[in-house]
Amino acid sequence: MSGIYIHIPFCKSRCYYCDFCSCTDTHLINDYIETVKLELIDRKQYISDSIDTVYFGGGTPSLLDVKQIDDVLDVILKNYTVSEQAEITLEANPDDLTKEKISLLAQSHVNRLSIGVQSFDQNTLKRMNRRHSAKQIFSSITEAQTFGFENIGIDLIYGLPWLTLQNWKIALNKAKSLNIQHISAYHLTFEQGTVFGNQLNNGAIIALPEDESCMQYNALVEWSEKNNYTQYEISNFAVTGKFSKHNSNYWKQIPYIGVGVSAHSYNGFSRCQNTGLFTEYLKYRQLQGRIYTEEILTDNDIFNEYLLTGLRTVWGINMEIIIEKFGINKAEIIWKSVNKYKKSGHLTIDNQTVKLTTKGFFISDIIISEMFCM
Repeated sequence: MSGIYIHIPFCKSRCYYCDFCSCTDTHLINDYIETVKLELIDRKQYISDSIDTVYFGGGTPSLLDVKQIDDVLDVILKNYTVSEQAEITLEANPDDLTKEKISLLAQSHVNRLSIGVQSFDQNTLKRMNRRHSAKQIFSSITEAQTFGFENIGIDLIYGLPWLTLQNWKIALNKAKSLNIQHISAYHLTFEQGTVFGNQLNNGAIIALPEDESCMQYNALVEWSEKNNYTQYEISNFAVTGKFSKHNSNYWKQIPYIGVGVSAHSYNGFSRCQNTGLFTEYLKYRQLQGRIYTEEILTDNDIFNEYLLTGLRTVWGINMEIIIEKFGINKAEIIWKSVNKYKKSGHLTIDNQTVKLTTKGFFISDIIISEMFCM
């Protein structure tokens, strides 16, 4: 199986924490969609397997009208072999999900919604420059459920400078009350060039102390276990049967093609990155499709990617696979770290499968980097 990721970079306004590739000139949407359709046709040979997940990410894909979404999906259906059980996800902002739009989406091929909630607190939404209200969160989710959407995920942000542990627990319980199947929870990152990044640099805001961030993360894990959500990846939690195929395929290193400005692609042998320049991407036809760079992966690259993706998940990494695919020398590198972090309680090993513990997840970057081969 393989996947298709479609980057829709348009936003009506930029959130104060966001450094993603985005464009606020929504008049360019039609031209952009036509270019996306061209790229989908031209690059279909990059992956050979059938498609089991299509993901509209952004940006704000819900700014597209349903006809534009269907046009893109029609191109995919005509040019790729798509599984009848394919997961087709649309990222959406709550304020875009009007009753009329949800009704039309329910009649389309879209069968999963990923809603950018970020916070249930009205004051926090304003401080992040989110354009939806707390009221719109509840109305959009309940309307979607009314129209038959049974696979709904939301994004939440913790580790905000003003977020208390009590208020974080309240947010999680609100998600539970809405019968959400999937939660992606991310710690706030102060990216350079963002409003929050600049505010941190000039002292207007102060980062949350690490011990408080740890308590919020631990509360998230404890809450998920209590409420029957499986933590199948560091930041992703879902009820049984509702793991995101898009997310899971990425962490399992299943090939995918990324279409649109700044999108990435991966087929097991190479990794491609599209131009991050919006104006250059729209010149796709004049550039004869040469809008991406391609990196052929070395053995070390493939090894490191296996570690990076596998150790972030509930499935972990398998030592027998490492020996078979990468050799005994690389396995010995892993064993050194396994012995070290097993003693400290940061990982476990069972039947040759190495997994990070909740304690290990919090310092996963440190642990994984020690295992890398350069």
